[in-house]
Amino acid sequence: RDLEHRAPIVYWEGLLRLAGFGVAVRYGFFGEFGLGLGLVGIYDLIVGLIYLIGLPMSLKRSGLSLLLDQREPV
Repeated sequence: RDLEHRAPIVYWEGLLRLAGFGVAVRYGFFGEFGLGLGLVGIYDLIVGLIYLIGLPMSLKRSGLSLLLDQREPV
């Protein structure tokens, strides 16, 4: 509803999803937790990339300005 003001939180969530991808793939595909966790990691990667690429494009702001919660483009 108010994406302009909540955008930094969503952008950070994208970074957390990429970290979740790394952990889930490591323990899912290469560890003992199985294919299900690896697939969850792939889902996190897709959603995280959508957040990190789509949000700056839709708001016409840089990723750095979203990370630092600056209203003016950096």
